[in-house]
Amino acid sequence: LFDGDKLWQSFLKLLPIASRDRFAQIFRQSFLGFIRGQIVLMVFLSVASFLVFTLLGVNYSLIFALIIGVLDAIPGIGATLGVLIVTLLVFTSQGTAIAIKVIVVSLILQQIQDNIVHPKVMGNALELNPVVLFLALFIGERVAGLLGVFLSIPIAGMIAIWMRSLKEEKELLEEKNEVLSEPLEKS
Repeated sequence: LFDGDKLWQSFLKLLPIASRDRFAQIFRQSFLGFIRGQIVLMVFLSVASFLVFTLLGVNYSLIFALIIGVLDAIPGIGATLGVLIVTLLVFTSQGTAIAIKVIVVSLILQQIQDNIVHPKVMGNALELNPVVLFLALFIGERVAGLLGVFLSIPIAGMIAIWMRSLKEEKELLEEKNEVLSEPLEKS
């Protein structure tokens, strides 16, 4: 986008002036946390796939592992698409026995990633509880389907960061009020 900055500024003008800077900061923090988490997940799946494919004796293990890792970033269908493409390529080049091993191992690795690694990585990247992540994914899928799945985690991160910043502001104001309300001691 050549006019990305203009588009962003136009969007920010829709918000009240008092909230624009905070919203921009929270959006950047949430979005960057989400991207960082996605990259960590892609690297995890690529490295794990490469190691297992190498142990299985799969030719071109690195290329196949990268295909699975990169396609996994596509919400909803990416993981399935990656496994199908790699399994088909392995089947045509090395036969049925290795292809079956590849599909089984890939599915196991994806289950490990989706159920154990993903909640922890995204939870740490966005400072969200894994239960909140699952709830956000569920609501996002119900409200907007595939697009909702993709957008639900960054939006949940934004909401959580916004709530934390409001809580911190409230605590600071309460501390300030306590200090101001204390009676002055005479010297």
